[in-house]
Amino acid sequence: MSARIGVVAIGRNEGARLAHCLASLEGSGARVVYVDSGSTDDSLAVARAAGARSSSWTPTPPSPPRGPAMRGSRP
Repeated sequence: MSARIGVVAIGRNEGARLAHCLASLEGSGARVVYVDSGSTDDSLAVARAAGARSSSWTPTPPSPPRGPAMRGSRP
């Protein structure tokens, strides 16, 4: 029985580095998923050219801090 490998990479504007990363997985039989978080470079095209399943995701701005631990200790 052979092991199955899944790789999930999340990135933004990582086109140059992504090509090297995905090339290192060639021949491994790994299923690769790339999730792009708003790149303005060619990251998605690089991922798709390497055979990775890819999608875009735009993160929402963080919520303001909540609770006393996140606001700092105030009397």
